[in-house]
Amino acid sequence: PGLEIRAGGDLTLANPWDLLGWRYADAQGDKTLPGFLTLRAGGDLNINATLTDAFATGFIPGQSSTKLQDLLQPGLSWSYRLIAGGDVKLANSYLAPDPFGSGQKVNSQVMVRTGTGDIDIAAGGDIQFVANAGDPTAAAAVYTMGRPAEYTRGQLLSGAVLGLPAKLAGETDANYLNRLDAEQMNTLLRYGYFNETLLGLAFTIAEYPTDGGAIKLSAGGNIDGVNTGQEIGDWLVRSGVISDNNRPTAWGINISGDRTNTVNGISSKGKRSFNQNVGTLGGGDVSVEAGGDVRNLSVMLPTTGKPFGTLSDATNQWSANHTVINGGGDLQITAGNNIIGGEYYIGRGTGNLDAGGSVARSQGLLGAIVELGDGSFNINARQDVVIASVFNPTVLKQSGVLPSAAGSDSRFFTYGDAGAVNLNAIAGNVVMQNDSDAIRLSKNLDTSASSGFEYAVYPGSLHALALSGDIRIDHSMTLFPSAQGELELLAGRNIGTDSDAAQLININMSDADPAFLPSVDAPAQQFEGSLSDGLIRARERLDPSTPDATLIHAAVPLHSGDASTPAIIAKQGDIAFSSSSEVTFFLPQAADFIAGRDIVNLSLSGQNLALSDVTQVKAGRDIRFDALIDGDGIVQANDKQIELGGPGQLQIQAGRNISLGGSAGINTIGNTKNSALATSGAGIDLFAGINGQVDYAGFIDKYLSLGSNYLNNLQIIDNDGNVLVGLSPEEKRFILHLAPDTLKQKLLLDVLFNEIKLSALKAAAVSESERKALYRQGFDAIAALFPDNDYQGDLSLVFSQIKTLAGGGINIAAPGGEVNVGLAGKVGGISKGADELGIVAQQEGDVNAFSQGNFNVNQSRVFTMGGGDIAIWSSKGNIDAGKGAKSAISAPAPITSVDAKGNIITIFPPIVSGSGIQTINPQDKTKKQGNVFLAAPAGIVDAGEAGISGGNIVIAATAVVGASNISASGGSVGVPTAVSPPVTPAGAASAAASAAKQATQANEDSEDKSSDDERKKSAVSLLSVDIVGYGDCSVADVREGKAGCGG
Repeated sequence: PGLEIRAGGDLTLANPWDLLGWRYADAQGDKTLPGFLTLRAGGDLNINATLTDAFATGFIPGQSSTKLQDLLQPGLSWSYRLIAGGDVKLANSYLAPDPFGSGQKVNSQVMVRTGTGDIDIAAGGDIQFVANAGDPTAAAAVYTMGRPAEYTRGQLLSGAVLGLPAKLAGETDANYLNRLDAEQMNTLLRYGYFNETLLGLAFTIAEYPTDGGAIKLSAGGNIDGVNTGQEIGDWLVRSGVISDNNRPTAWGINISGDRTNTVNGISSKGKRSFNQNVGTLGGGDVSVEAGGDVRNLSVMLPTTGKPFGTLSDATNQWSANHTVINGGGDLQITAGNNIIGGEYYIGRGTGNLDAGGSVARSQGLLGAIVELGDGSFNINARQDVVIASVFNPTVLKQSGVLPSAAGSDSRFFTYGDAGAVNLNAIAGNVVMQNDSDAIRLSKNLDTSASSGFEYAVYPGSLHALALSGDIRIDHSMTLFPSAQGELELLAGRNIGTDSDAAQLININMSDADPAFLPSVDAPAQQFEGSLSDGLIRARERLDPSTPDATLIHAAVPLHSGDASTPAIIAKQGDIAFSSSSEVTFFLPQAADFIAGRDIVNLSLSGQNLALSDVTQVKAGRDIRFDALIDGDGIVQANDKQIELGGPGQLQIQAGRNISLGGSAGINTIGNTKNSALATSGAGIDLFAGINGQVDYAGFIDKYLSLGSNYLNNLQIIDNDGNVLVGLSPEEKRFILHLAPDTLKQKLLLDVLFNEIKLSALKAAAVSESERKALYRQGFDAIAALFPDNDYQGDLSLVFSQIKTLAGGGINIAAPGGEVNVGLAGKVGGISKGADELGIVAQQEGDVNAFSQGNFNVNQSRVFTMGGGDIAIWSSKGNIDAGKGAKSAISAPAPITSVDAKGNIITIFPPIVSGSGIQTINPQDKTKKQGNVFLAAPAGIVDAGEAGISGGNIVIAATAVVGASNISASGGSVGVPTAVSPPVTPAGAASAAASAAKQATQANEDSEDKSSDDERKKSAVSLLSVDIVGYGDCSVADVREGKAGCGG
């Protein structure tokens, strides 16, 4: 049944229509059935007054003291179709009779609303929510609200609800209610277990409706909403703090007002309304489709949480929380052109925003405000996607103190584990503004009361794709901690920030334990605490700058066993941030940062979780940190750095240069900041100038072929550190070929540098005329892994450091360039201590490096401090140990970690003096001092003023300069026994030739009575055990060229 009114031209609803009393007879003859109302205009359809069903002014069931307007009524309700060949215009207000019977006309909001019915509004032209120039907060509202359950708690306890288990004689109300099924009670009890007589006094007035109708808006032209600035908390009210057992968690719809309301200390009757354009407040889907733009439209699809739980016999109060969630729905917004501004909330379900043009900024310069509970949002545009932020509105502060709630707020997250936001721009940019102040100002909220951190807490997963454009993030953001969480930023061009972005930006994929964050079961009154006052709240757990690592990391890493990898990729452009800002990614698992061109001023605080994990930073051109110089010419140190916790590998690769500028460098730290990680730290691999091929497959075929010693003695280790036993050589090769290149790299570098060590050892042990053939072993290994001829790129860390703090080796490759560890001159223009400069393996781990050109230590240092070796090869240049002061003090900070039994262990690394190339004698006397291997087949090795020291020292070069500054606690090979006369510093060809001649002459004139063969034999025997990384190669194996031992 229904009613249709037609007009060939314009049609205007000038007076309010209330259809609550209009019902048709059902099969029993009772007038309970609603109808379908159609208003159809050939021209414009003007809605200048309210069209309503399902609401009435009256008393809360069980009360008779305070009459409230707009109380939701039970039963089914009318559906509407509003159709115009021209425009549909919804006025913002009109004069209507006072619903409380004063006889006066009052200014009233225009509403098109119903309960369980659907609303369909269609226009050949535009749909306009008409703005009010005199009151920018005034706007019409189109909403459905479903229907309430039929009974109250009082009626249930009185026996008015039939078909339920009977209450036992003498049984308390609390015990009886605890026996009932909450899900069944949800369909029966309007207010859950709230005592209806205390609503508005002890408990918040709210409805928890179900069965809400759907809404559809479709226009051939534009759909224009009004940004009223209303907060969701004005009509979606929350209450409950678990510590107050008489206030269980609840949230529901209140458009009826409050019995009392206290704002700024003044009590009065509260008035509430829904003023955010479109909403399905009792559940139901929303579809919005415009041929042109959708402008400044707000659409709300909330959930409600009805209170049940466990009541206490002793107090008749709540001893445990249990909330049944109703409502939600799916949202579809489609615009042929742009979606401009607006605010969109999905409490439970999926939201889709699809723009033929852009999802763009409004006149207030904010993009779409996206609010989410347990669901996901997909936002797609042919051009740009600009969003103001994404957040969970139930964790926001409610602007007014709730009635009779003793001044307490109720704040909690409703994000689900699979919650996600997906942003896709086909031909434009993706911009995440995350400006909490701008959002709060748009709603006339105080920005000084708090940081607004909660306005940029996204759900657990974020996927942003700018297929041919940029991705820009302008303020800090946090992804809610979720074991299913994912982060992908994929840009066809660049990833960075806008020119007006914040100076300090944290992009945090939280590793906190969600069990300690405000939830429906355990809500909080406040979001921000204070560490100095011992108040730990959500902000402290979600803010990565919180200094207490136990707050920001779960006891068991959330992403353990997670196969996904955060990916930040700028395919053809840069990942670049301003030198004046600090943008840091905080990531809880191994990640990939890949740029087609440059990576500039990237800060990363990441962690690997397993031995096989690899975090990768890779640029097609340069990786650099800017070196800022002040007016006095001093290089400004800064906190930018790439820092990685946990085991595995950190791989840094640039197609051209790597320059660390004045940054804090590249560091791995084990579990020093997160005790849940493995104690041993990650190794570091740095490749500079890799603009050609890295031939992993060819290298495996050459050095790990069937029958090779390397393959036979290869150990395959699983993620738990266990060696896989019983593997045949064929199975090992199969595993090797299946492994990704990132995992192959560490193994193959071990083999490469083992070949380099063997080559250096052999060459150092013979006369210069015999060395060329013996260098071939090292050159062949390098050529096998780096077969191209056009590698070009240098590594520079003259104001910075590369360090493994808690174990892990360092491998450096610059196959077409040089390595500059420190400046050639005195460093007077930077305020860094010796412990903040150089290349250092502070605990276990080797330092290996090869370059085509010079390897210059200069004023800095290359150290191992836990028994590791140092191996440096320069194919065409010199190795300069530098001119750093021997008095330079390196005092590393104490290393604190937690062992498997939970014991706190603090290691105080030795205070080390000096510069140059040194393998420091380990504090742990069970470990031997590391050895030093230096090879410059076409150049010289200059010990300089800084010197070279180690256990056993092998030097193979055209000449060795500064032998008096070379100190071996074991044996040495290739080190002159007499001091050469002072020479011009290495670098110029003439100086190199002179040094070579002097070193040769000094060797010939030595007074050492031992023959060369005897000295070589002694040194080789000392070194043979330590230089072979795979197998038990003897000295004879090395000399005979056995496969895997140099053969």
